[in-house]
Amino acid sequence: MKDSKLVIVTGMSGTGKSSTSQQLSKQYEFNAIPCRWVHEEIDNHPIRKEGEFSIDRLDTEEGMNNNVAEMLSRWRALVDEIIESKLVYLMEGCFYQSIIRYFFASHFTEEQIKTYYSQVLEILKPLHPTLVFLYRPQVKESFQQAFNVRGEQWRKIILGWEDEGYFKYHPYTGEESIYAMWEHYQRLINEHFDQYQGYKIKLLTADGQWHKHLQELTEYMGLHYISRELPLVENPEQYAGAYMVENDPQQGRMIFKVYNGKLYGQTSWWNNMELLYLGNHEFEVLSFPIKYLFHPDRNPKAVTVNEEYGWGLNGKTLLLQQQ
Repeated sequence: MKDSKLVIVTGMSGTGKSSTSQQLSKQYEFNAIPCRWVHEEIDNHPIRKEGEFSIDRLDTEEGMNNNVAEMLSRWRALVDEIIESKLVYLMEGCFYQSIIRYFFASHFTEEQIKTYYSQVLEILKPLHPTLVFLYRPQVKESFQQAFNVRGEQWRKIILGWEDEGYFKYHPYTGEESIYAMWEHYQRLINEHFDQYQGYKIKLLTADGQWHKHLQELTEYMGLHYISRELPLVENPEQYAGAYMVENDPQQGRMIFKVYNGKLYGQTSWWNNMELLYLGNHEFEVLSFPIKYLFHPDRNPKAVTVNEEYGWGLNGKTLLLQQQ
């Protein structure tokens, strides 16, 4: 088994970072290796807490130097945290994503950006980190596939350009400019990834063969791949409907629906969140640190939320609304 104490899963939005890291964490568990899956949107994230690159301005040399110094200190603290925990950390998203979120809004050159990432990887050396790069040669086609699954609201988020720092220095001429931005981003990842001399693996995930890619990644990490067998859900329709926090519909509203015999969750920004049945009326959300425990025998029916996603719904029970 590789001696990595940190696995970073990276790539463009929609390439499968969250689901890959989540399911890889299951493989570590199946191999009896303690691990922690760190989704990039969890509360009190060790790197993203209180905002990344946010202690000073992005558009000045001094400001960016201060921001970089702060971020490097967070990565050092993470090394200490992981060593003390004796766990393997599986992080998705929170690495090269800073290019598109922050560096593209700054005046940093490509070489300065790459230097920052080389500094981070130097800090991470005691953990023998592994970089997992989920790559899509056809950027536009990749996003269009994701739009079909995730829905119109997610499409609007991706294609929105007003808040993208990239267009501070590059002209915006329509939707094709967004895809050009992501192509630029992926090219920078690829160039730095190719230069990295440590553990690394690139997976082309456009074919959607997730089990194959997970097996390849699991075996690359030196683990024994174990197929995850989930129980069959009986009568998924019993869980369908709109659920809300009692007397506080503004705080939480979840919609569950059945499609082709499977249960899916729906939010205002993600149309089809696949739910994996764990048994005893409990479901795990694919790609998210969220679980739902349904109570179909109550009147009205209810669902209890167990989440580390920052929704503010952890431990709360939502009631089925009259249909």
